[in-house]
Amino acid sequence: MRKKTWILVGILIFILIGGVSLFNFNQNKEQMEERQIVRMETIARNQY
Repeated sequence: MRKKTWILVGILIFILIGGVSLFNFNQNKEQMEERQIVRMETIARNQY
């Protein structure tokens, strides 16, 4: 019984860590896209 509870706890922790890293990855992707848009706008502004 004790071994089963430890396995469950391990799976829960693994899911939590995976969810957090996925969330951070999505946020970083959004920030990178925003930065790219800003960069494109400044390049376009400098051309005129």
